[in-house]
Amino acid sequence: MIGYLAALLLVAGAHVAQAASIDLEARDLVIGQPITLTVTPDNSTADDWTVTANYFPNSVVEEAEAIGTTDSAGSVTWTPRHAGIVLLSASRGEETAGRAVGVKFVSLPAGAALMFIIAGTILLGCAGWALVRLMEHDPVHGLH
Repeated sequence: MIGYLAALLLVAGAHVAQAASIDLEARDLVIGQPITLTVTPDNSTADDWTVTANYFPNSVVEEAEAIGTTDSAGSVTWTPRHAGIVLLSASRGEETAGRAVGVKFVSLPAGAALMFIIAGTILLGCAGWALVRLMEHDPVHGLH
């Protein structure tokens, strides 16, 4: 969670004057579900903007993906491939636009659920063992 906040601060800190905005058709972005992005320029036509997605911006594992070029309405369809913070950017010549968004998992990944169960079992098992050992302790005569 702290990593996501740090990345948002880094992305927000790199604010420059933009010639357009990037709007989303939906509030929640989910891996594998297509969404329409719309580039809305301030003083020009909406077509021919090149849109890209940078997954995990400003990190060691940053990955760029070309989304496509906008149509005459300024729209392009994108299907997110990774969960986490994504920096969307659009450019056409000297004009630029950018927006940071968060992409969610469809549901809890099976591997994460399994890891949680294993970690909980180990934690509770060790706590139970420690409690039994503590209860066995006799301060006068030592351990039985």
